[in-house]
Amino acid sequence: MLRKIKYHSFAFAKVNLTLRILSKLKNGYHRIQSFIIFLNLKDQIQLIESDLRYDKIVFKGKFGKGINKKNNTISKLLESLRAKGFIKNIFFKIIIEKKIPQGSGLGGGSSDAASVLNILKKKHYLKISKKKMIDIASEVGFDVPLCIDHFNKIINSSNKNFFRPRINLRFFLLLVYPSFKNSTRKIYKLNNLFSRPNLQLTEKYLKNNLVNILKNDQNDLQTIVESKNKKIKDLIYSLSIQKNCLFSRMSGSGSICYGVFQNLNSAKRAKKMLKKYYPNYWSVVSKTR
Repeated sequence: MLRKIKYHSFAFAKVNLTLRILSKLKNGYHRIQSFIIFLNLKDQIQLIESDLRYDKIVFKGKFGKGINKKNNTISKLLESLRAKGFIKNIFFKIIIEKKIPQGSGLGGGSSDAASVLNILKKKHYLKISKKKMIDIASEVGFDVPLCIDHFNKIINSSNKNFFRPRINLRFFLLLVYPSFKNSTRKIYKLNNLFSRPNLQLTEKYLKNNLVNILKNDQNDLQTIVESKNKKIKDLIYSLSIQKNCLFSRMSGSGSICYGVFQNLNSAKRAKKMLKKYYPNYWSVVSKTR
Protein backbone atom coordinates (compact mmCIF):
# COMPACT_ATOMS: atom_id res chain seq x y z
CA MET A 1 0.00 0.00 0.00
CA LEU A 2 1.24 3.49 -0.83
CA ARG A 3 1.21 6.20 1.78
CA LYS A 4 -0.45 9.45 0.71
CA ILE A 5 2.77 11.42 0.66
CA LYS A 6 3.15 12.90 -2.81
CA TYR A 7 5.60 15.42 -4.16
CA HIS A 8 5.39 17.08 -7.55
CA SER A 9 8.02 18.76 -9.65
CA PHE A 10 8.96 19.47 -13.27
CA ALA A 11 11.93 18.55 -15.43
CA PHE A 12 12.59 21.16 -18.11
CA ALA A 13 14.01 20.56 -21.58
CA LYS A 14 17.47 21.95 -22.31
CA VAL A 15 18.86 23.13 -25.63
CA ASN A 16 22.44 23.68 -26.73
CA LEU A 17 22.47 27.01 -28.54
CA THR A 18 26.17 26.41 -29.16
CA LEU A 19 28.42 23.38 -28.74
CA ARG A 20 32.16 23.23 -29.31
CA ILE A 21 34.14 20.06 -28.64
CA LEU A 22 37.48 21.17 -27.19
CA SER A 23 39.21 17.86 -26.42
CA LYS A 24 38.67 14.29 -25.28
CA LEU A 25 39.13 13.18 -21.67
CA LYS A 26 40.46 9.86 -20.38
CA ASN A 27 37.13 9.01 -18.72
CA GLY A 28 35.38 8.98 -22.09
CA TYR A 29 33.77 12.38 -21.69
CA HIS A 30 34.87 15.51 -23.56
CA ARG A 31 35.85 19.03 -22.69
CA ILE A 32 33.22 21.25 -24.25
CA GLN A 33 32.09 24.84 -24.46
CA SER A 34 28.33 25.25 -24.70
CA PHE A 35 25.62 27.83 -24.14
CA ILE A 36 22.71 25.93 -22.60
CA ILE A 37 19.19 27.28 -22.17
CA PHE A 38 16.05 25.78 -20.65
CA LEU A 39 12.58 25.86 -22.17
CA ASN A 40 9.05 25.71 -20.80
CA LEU A 41 8.66 22.27 -22.41
CA LYS A 42 8.74 19.92 -19.43
CA ASP A 43 8.15 16.46 -18.00
CA GLN A 44 6.02 16.20 -14.88
CA ILE A 45 7.45 14.22 -11.96
CA GLN A 46 5.41 12.70 -9.14
CA LEU A 47 7.22 11.03 -6.25
CA ILE A 48 5.27 8.96 -3.74
CA GLU A 49 6.73 7.45 -0.59
CA SER A 50 6.01 3.71 -0.64
CA ASP A 51 5.46 0.87 1.81
CA LEU A 52 6.90 -1.55 -0.74
CA ARG A 53 10.47 -2.78 -0.34
CA TYR A 54 11.51 -1.70 -3.80
CA ASP A 55 11.33 1.35 -6.05
CA LYS A 56 8.82 1.48 -8.88
CA ILE A 57 9.39 3.84 -11.80
CA VAL A 58 6.54 4.45 -14.23
CA PHE A 59 6.84 6.36 -17.52
CA LYS A 60 3.64 7.72 -19.05
CA GLY A 61 2.62 10.03 -21.87
CA LYS A 62 3.44 10.38 -25.55
CA PHE A 63 7.17 9.77 -25.07
CA GLY A 64 6.99 7.33 -22.18
CA LYS A 65 6.94 4.19 -24.31
CA GLY A 66 10.08 2.14 -24.77
CA ILE A 67 12.00 3.47 -21.76
CA ASN A 68 13.67 0.73 -19.72
CA LYS A 69 11.96 0.87 -16.32
CA LYS A 70 14.88 -0.85 -14.58
CA ASN A 71 17.76 0.89 -16.32
CA ASN A 72 17.29 4.62 -16.73
CA THR A 73 18.70 7.81 -15.24
CA ILE A 74 16.33 7.76 -12.26
CA SER A 75 17.02 4.11 -11.38
CA LYS A 76 20.77 4.83 -11.68
CA LEU A 77 20.40 7.80 -9.36
CA LEU A 78 18.53 5.80 -6.72
CA GLU A 79 21.02 2.92 -6.97
CA SER A 80 23.91 5.34 -6.47
CA LEU A 81 22.26 7.02 -3.47
CA ARG A 82 21.54 3.66 -1.84
CA ALA A 83 25.02 2.30 -2.54
CA LYS A 84 26.52 5.36 -0.83
CA GLY A 85 24.17 5.03 2.14
CA PHE A 86 22.33 8.31 1.58
CA ILE A 87 18.91 6.64 1.43
CA LYS A 88 18.12 3.82 3.85
CA ASN A 89 14.98 1.78 4.45
CA ILE A 90 12.72 3.95 2.33
CA PHE A 91 11.43 3.38 -1.18
CA PHE A 92 9.47 5.33 -3.76
CA LYS A 93 7.02 5.09 -6.59
CA ILE A 94 8.01 7.67 -9.20
CA ILE A 95 5.70 8.58 -12.08
CA ILE A 96 7.07 10.57 -15.02
CA GLU A 97 4.71 12.13 -17.53
CA LYS A 98 6.98 12.41 -20.57
CA LYS A 99 6.48 15.51 -22.71
CA ILE A 100 10.14 15.72 -23.75
CA PRO A 101 11.06 13.30 -26.57
CA GLN A 102 13.56 10.70 -25.44
CA GLY A 103 16.85 10.47 -27.31
CA SER A 104 16.25 13.85 -28.90
CA GLY A 105 19.12 15.99 -27.60
CA LEU A 106 16.88 17.90 -25.17
CA GLY A 107 18.26 16.23 -22.04
CA GLY A 108 14.93 14.86 -20.83
CA GLY A 109 16.37 11.86 -19.02
CA SER A 110 19.05 13.97 -17.36
CA SER A 111 16.51 16.58 -16.31
CA ASP A 112 14.22 13.88 -14.89
CA ALA A 113 17.01 12.52 -12.69
CA ALA A 114 18.01 16.01 -11.56
CA SER A 115 14.39 16.78 -10.67
CA VAL A 116 14.12 13.64 -8.52
CA LEU A 117 17.40 14.52 -6.81
CA ASN A 118 16.03 18.00 -6.04
CA ILE A 119 12.82 16.57 -4.57
CA LEU A 120 14.77 14.20 -2.32
CA LYS A 121 16.96 17.05 -1.13
CA LYS A 122 14.13 19.55 -0.65
CA LYS A 123 11.89 17.12 1.22
CA HIS A 124 14.70 16.12 3.60
CA TYR A 125 15.23 12.58 2.39
CA LEU A 126 18.79 13.65 1.64
CA LYS A 127 21.09 15.67 3.85
CA ILE A 128 23.88 16.53 1.48
CA SER A 129 25.61 19.66 0.25
CA LYS A 130 25.11 21.22 -3.16
CA LYS A 131 28.62 20.14 -4.13
CA LYS A 132 27.85 16.54 -3.19
CA MET A 133 24.64 16.71 -5.21
CA ILE A 134 26.64 17.75 -8.27
CA ASP A 135 29.16 14.95 -7.70
CA ILE A 136 26.42 12.32 -7.49
CA ALA A 137 24.58 13.77 -10.48
CA SER A 138 27.80 13.66 -12.50
CA GLU A 139 28.11 9.93 -11.88
CA VAL A 140 24.60 9.37 -13.29
CA GLY A 141 25.23 11.29 -16.51
CA PHE A 142 27.17 14.20 -17.97
CA ASP A 143 24.14 16.47 -18.33
CA VAL A 144 22.50 15.71 -14.97
CA PRO A 145 24.48 18.32 -12.94
CA LEU A 146 23.59 20.94 -15.54
CA CYS A 147 19.89 20.34 -14.93
CA ILE A 148 19.90 20.71 -11.14
CA ASP A 149 19.32 24.44 -11.55
CA HIS A 150 17.18 25.50 -14.48
CA PHE A 151 19.01 28.71 -15.26
CA ASN A 152 20.78 29.41 -18.54
CA LYS A 153 24.46 28.58 -18.30
CA ILE A 154 27.68 28.61 -20.25
CA ILE A 155 29.86 25.53 -19.83
CA ASN A 156 33.59 26.00 -20.05
CA SER A 157 35.43 22.68 -20.11
CA SER A 158 33.29 20.35 -17.95
CA ASN A 159 29.86 19.70 -16.47
CA LYS A 160 31.13 21.10 -13.17
CA ASN A 161 32.63 24.25 -14.64
CA PHE A 162 29.90 26.63 -15.73
CA PHE A 163 28.52 30.07 -14.95
CA ARG A 164 25.22 31.89 -15.25
CA PRO A 165 25.31 34.76 -17.74
CA ARG A 166 23.04 37.52 -16.43
CA ILE A 167 21.53 38.58 -19.72
CA ASN A 168 17.97 39.05 -20.89
CA LEU A 169 17.12 36.04 -23.02
CA ARG A 170 13.66 35.81 -24.56
CA PHE A 171 13.43 33.47 -27.53
CA PHE A 172 10.76 31.25 -29.03
CA LEU A 173 12.10 27.99 -30.41
CA LEU A 174 10.41 25.84 -33.01
CA LEU A 175 11.54 22.32 -32.15
CA VAL A 176 11.26 19.63 -34.81
CA TYR A 177 11.91 15.99 -33.92
CA PRO A 178 12.45 13.60 -36.85
CA SER A 179 11.18 10.05 -36.72
CA PHE A 180 14.62 8.70 -35.71
CA LYS A 181 17.15 9.03 -32.89
CA ASN A 182 20.89 9.62 -32.74
CA SER A 183 23.22 7.75 -30.40
CA THR A 184 25.15 10.35 -28.38
CA ARG A 185 28.00 7.92 -27.75
CA LYS A 186 28.36 7.03 -31.44
CA ILE A 187 28.23 10.65 -32.60
CA TYR A 188 30.93 11.71 -30.15
CA LYS A 189 33.10 8.75 -31.20
CA LEU A 190 32.94 9.94 -34.81
CA ASN A 191 34.37 13.33 -33.86
CA ASN A 192 38.10 13.62 -34.61
CA LEU A 193 38.37 17.39 -34.89
CA PHE A 194 38.47 19.79 -31.97
CA SER A 195 37.61 23.47 -31.81
CA ARG A 196 39.00 26.41 -29.95
CA PRO A 197 36.63 28.09 -27.49
CA ASN A 198 34.66 31.11 -28.62
CA LEU A 199 36.21 33.96 -26.63
CA GLN A 200 33.09 36.08 -27.16
CA LEU A 201 30.89 33.63 -25.28
CA THR A 202 31.03 35.73 -22.13
CA GLU A 203 28.51 37.88 -20.33
CA LYS A 204 30.34 41.05 -21.34
CA TYR A 205 30.09 40.40 -25.09
CA LEU A 206 26.69 38.72 -25.05
CA LYS A 207 25.00 41.68 -23.37
CA ASN A 208 25.75 43.88 -26.38
CA ASN A 209 25.73 41.43 -29.29
CA LEU A 210 23.75 38.36 -28.21
CA VAL A 211 22.07 37.33 -31.47
CA ASN A 212 25.09 37.81 -33.73
CA ILE A 213 27.42 35.91 -31.41
CA LEU A 214 25.00 32.97 -31.19
CA LYS A 215 24.25 33.09 -34.91
CA ASN A 216 27.94 32.95 -35.81
CA ASP A 217 28.76 30.13 -33.42
CA GLN A 218 28.23 26.42 -34.11
CA ASN A 219 27.45 22.91 -32.98
CA ASP A 220 30.50 20.78 -33.81
CA LEU A 221 28.44 17.58 -33.77
CA GLN A 222 26.02 18.93 -36.34
CA THR A 223 28.55 18.65 -39.17
CA ILE A 224 29.11 14.98 -38.32
CA VAL A 225 25.40 14.21 -38.24
CA GLU A 226 24.70 16.12 -41.46
CA SER A 227 27.40 14.16 -43.27
CA LYS A 228 25.74 10.90 -42.22
CA ASN A 229 22.11 11.95 -42.53
CA LYS A 230 20.91 14.29 -45.29
CA LYS A 231 17.49 14.54 -43.63
CA ILE A 232 19.01 16.50 -40.74
CA LYS A 233 20.82 18.84 -43.11
CA ASP A 234 17.63 19.46 -45.10
CA LEU A 235 15.61 20.04 -41.93
CA ILE A 236 18.04 22.60 -40.54
CA TYR A 237 18.04 24.42 -43.88
CA SER A 238 14.23 24.38 -44.02
CA LEU A 239 14.14 25.97 -40.56
CA SER A 240 16.73 28.59 -41.53
CA ILE A 241 14.68 29.96 -44.45
CA GLN A 242 11.53 30.54 -42.43
CA LYS A 243 10.53 34.18 -42.10
CA ASN A 244 12.16 35.93 -39.11
CA CYS A 245 14.22 32.89 -38.13
CA LEU A 246 17.38 34.21 -36.44
CA PHE A 247 19.31 30.97 -36.87
CA SER A 248 18.70 27.21 -36.91
CA ARG A 249 20.74 24.40 -35.43
CA MET A 250 20.76 20.89 -33.99
CA SER A 251 20.73 20.48 -30.21
CA GLY A 252 23.50 18.34 -28.71
CA SER A 253 23.98 15.16 -30.72
CA GLY A 254 20.42 15.45 -32.06
CA SER A 255 18.27 14.41 -33.62
CA ILE A 256 16.05 17.34 -32.67
CA CYS A 257 16.59 20.53 -34.65
CA TYR A 258 15.31 24.00 -33.92
CA GLY A 259 14.79 27.47 -35.30
CA VAL A 260 15.13 30.51 -33.03
CA PHE A 261 12.63 33.38 -33.25
CA GLN A 262 12.09 36.56 -31.25
CA ASN A 263 8.30 36.54 -31.45
CA LEU A 264 5.68 33.87 -30.96
CA ASN A 265 3.69 34.49 -34.14
CA SER A 266 6.73 33.95 -36.37
CA ALA A 267 7.52 30.66 -34.64
CA LYS A 268 3.90 29.48 -34.96
CA ARG A 269 3.80 30.45 -38.63
CA ALA A 270 7.02 28.53 -39.25
CA LYS A 271 5.59 25.48 -37.44
CA LYS A 272 2.56 25.52 -39.72
CA MET A 273 4.75 25.80 -42.81
CA LEU A 274 7.18 23.05 -41.75
CA LYS A 275 4.27 20.70 -41.03
CA LYS A 276 3.43 20.73 -44.74
CA TYR A 277 6.89 19.44 -45.66
CA TYR A 278 7.42 17.16 -42.65
CA PRO A 279 3.95 15.88 -41.70
CA ASN A 280 5.35 12.88 -39.79
CA TYR A 281 7.79 14.87 -37.66
CA TRP A 282 6.78 15.95 -34.16
CA SER A 283 7.07 19.70 -33.62
CA VAL A 284 6.28 22.23 -30.93
CA VAL A 285 6.90 25.93 -30.20
CA SER A 286 8.49 26.50 -26.82
CA LYS A 287 9.62 29.62 -24.96
CA THR A 288 12.83 30.18 -23.01
CA ARG A 289 12.34 30.19 -19.24
